[in-house]
Amino acid sequence: LQAEIDRARSAGASVVVLLSHLQGYRNELKLVPKLSGLDVFVSGGGHELMTSPGMATILDEPAMIRGYPQVVALEDGSRVLGVTGNFGNRYVGELQLSLDAQGRVRRDADGVPLTGAGSRMHRVSGNPADADHVLPDPVIEAGVVQPVRAFIAALSEQKIATTPVELNGVRGSAAESGAQAQYGVRNSETNLGNLVADAVRFAAGTDLAIQNGGGIRTSIRAGEVSAGDVFNVLPFTNLIVQFRGLDAGQLRILMEHALANASPDGAASGRFAQVSGLHIVYDSRRPPLQLDADGRPAGGGRILSMTLDDGTQLVEDGIVRTGARPLSLATIDFTARGGDGYPFARLGLTPEPLVHTIHYQEALLDYLSQPADKGGLGGVIDARRYGPVDPHAGGGRLIDRALLKPVSGLPGRVSVGRREAAV
Repeated sequence: LQAEIDRARSAGASVVVLLSHLQGYRNELKLVPKLSGLDVFVSGGGHELMTSPGMATILDEPAMIRGYPQVVALEDGSRVLGVTGNFGNRYVGELQLSLDAQGRVRRDADGVPLTGAGSRMHRVSGNPADADHVLPDPVIEAGVVQPVRAFIAALSEQKIATTPVELNGVRGSAAESGAQAQYGVRNSETNLGNLVADAVRFAAGTDLAIQNGGGIRTSIRAGEVSAGDVFNVLPFTNLIVQFRGLDAGQLRILMEHALANASPDGAASGRFAQVSGLHIVYDSRRPPLQLDADGRPAGGGRILSMTLDDGTQLVEDGIVRTGARPLSLATIDFTARGGDGYPFARLGLTPEPLVHTIHYQEALLDYLSQPADKGGLGGVIDARRYGPVDPHAGGGRLIDRALLKPVSGLPGRVSVGRREAAV
């Protein structure tokens, strides 16, 4: 990244703006101070609202950063401006930079970039009760908004299943400022993550499946489940693809990548994988796996054990076992193409399309509605199979030893499902 900034400056760029998507403003704050030659960075993916002084919010925004823009100090002593914005088209940020005659950013005596008086976060309220509400364009309303609303309403009326428990599809967030971590699809196994991964595997007929947490966008409440709920959970145009002939070593590298950003405090990352067909015990306190220039393991590693549903041990005590049969794995094309940094191509793995093209929404709809004798759920989500997941209890598909509860009266031992293990 620094090389790109240097290249831009060498090519004559008078202003350098970094567009980043690290899933949270605080993640950019870990990266940006190490750079130089930067003027502004725009943080994306965290959904935080950065408010202007005295600005009234539209909703009760949970993640709020007061002050627009923010001034961030770099390690080289210079200052840059940082901005981010909320999701849902409810706000639009405007940053006005003051430039000199050469087109460079003007700065004050402390090196802080100067901004125009109009730099602020704008509300975009659609509520007629708000004095600053935005009036809809009647042409767009008639030609786009109303047809889309009618289509969504029809999906919401199409009931396909019932669930006795809420299906957890929240992002998840790390513990900070005394608050406990929130566990969701980007930092922990969840029941909705298991359901989606099982649906992907069902559609492809493979041994295994993984679904990146970033592709799951919301939860499903207990009660009736509609087709609209499925599209809310899985809103992207992701196709399901498959890989065949994976060995245990390749699978271990893929899953190490999936767990590389996990942490005991619950740090969330879109690459965190929900899995089907696998049971993994890992330790987020251990250093992530490092690969050499040829893509081979070169130190570190968090996975302690990895076992197939049939009991076949692929990794034991952090060591890949030899002799396992070649495996097939399904995932979405976003991940297969290297989205979220997944190293399929680096491992020499090429995705194959399914015989019948299917999006991941269709896979979940099919899995929910197909009868049990054909491998589906028959419209009933069983709480015994898809009940709430407690990351501190163990016994699930993804067990982080760093989070397990100590066994009462046995120092140095933790509970792993119904078993015990040394810390």
